[in-house]
Amino acid sequence: MLVEIGASYLGACQILFPVLEATAVEFQGRIQLMRLDAYRNPSTPRNYGVHSLPTLLYIDKGVVREHITGMVSKQSLIETLTNLLAPQEA
Repeated sequence: MLVEIGASYLGACQILFPVLEATAVEFQGRIQLMRLDAYRNPSTPRNYGVHSLPTLLYIDKGVVREHITGMVSKQSLIETLTNLLAPQEA
């Protein structure tokens, strides 16, 4: 699951969301995209150690495997997700 923690009134979050939507389409069936408004749910970002917005968390089986703060390009996000979804060597 890819969770975007942001705030609807922040320009960076507004710019990032279309990138996330386009990336989610490319990974359809392999990731789920969730949005969390930090202003409306302040305790959840605190619980995950989020101090800046936007922040992306890739959560797998309840464990945060990747924490990305700030803007990210579609290509960079695709590379990160591809690596995270690749089978892990034993």
